[in-house]
Amino acid sequence: MLVNSATSFQKTIISPRRPRSLYFNDDTYVGFVPGGQIEVIAIDPERGGMFYIFNRLERGKTPRIRRSESCLTCHATAQMNGVPQLVVESVVPGITGGGEVAFRRDLSGHAVPLDDRFGGWLVTGAPQSLKHRGNILIEWTKGKAVERVIQPGELYNPARYPLPTSDILPHLLQEHQVGFINRAVAASYRTRVLLHENGGKAEPVTAELEKLARELVRYLLFADEVPLPKGGVAGSKEFKADFLAKRRIASNGHSLRDLDLETRLMRFRCSYMIESPAFAGLPGPLRRQVDRELALALAPDPVRKDYAYLPAEEKRMIREILENTLTFPLKVPTE
Repeated sequence: MLVNSATSFQKTIISPRRPRSLYFNDDTYVGFVPGGQIEVIAIDPERGGMFYIFNRLERGKTPRIRRSESCLTCHATAQMNGVPQLVVESVVPGITGGGEVAFRRDLSGHAVPLDDRFGGWLVTGAPQSLKHRGNILIEWTKGKAVERVIQPGELYNPARYPLPTSDILPHLLQEHQVGFINRAVAASYRTRVLLHENGGKAEPVTAELEKLARELVRYLLFADEVPLPKGGVAGSKEFKADFLAKRRIASNGHSLRDLDLETRLMRFRCSYMIESPAFAGLPGPLRRQVDRELALALAPDPVRKDYAYLPAEEKRMIREILENTLTFPLKVPTE
């Protein structure tokens, strides 16, 4: 993916004339700017985002990798309660890359309206029916800010990048992943604070742990996902092949990575991020509440109001996938 807003510590060299490219998997994010340094965010299951920087690789030389604390200026703000998180904001830039208009800074995840997303980003492969804030540059004309639509590659040389595209599908999946990681990390930090304040005992804070778990499970089960535009999205064949290569296939032949892309992201609305280190690293007392809430959410009967949007057959398929691929304890508590 390509971003042309100067929202990085390398902001002096990022602009619509030299965008930054981003690459990611479930727990690592890599940023590259031609002529600049390599930025890496690795998700620590307990501590959240860990930020690193190093010079470009040179043949025969070992790169000097260092932790970058300056990244926390934006990635661990007061609004984030100082918790290291990921930021996917919308910033519509001017020609120098500086933000002219910024919005949805503190929001992330699949519930963010599509027409508020991708400001400052370049987007390829999106259907015309998808209205968004990507591919827009602000120019000043006679003292007035005027939005100009730009095409990827119009202001820079695509050959300087490993890939010339900035496909819509990784944009959508990144938004979903970031939303989960931020919620999981924040809930983990909050859980550890609660346990510390209560001498390591979970019983006095059961109600708050249940609330944190419910919020996580609702997100995992795509409770507030905004629908895709009419006609859906196609997505890059190469990206889809890479994404699906990581499928954990259940005995029924399905996985949590199976894509829908017609009306929603995933065929089965339980996030594949449940397989990620961010989920595995949830503190024990919180994880037990999450397991309990998930079992209740996916139980065939009674149907819980919070999860009534999930048809019985879809819940059954999700249970089978979880039990086959993660040996998940989906036993409904009797108490």
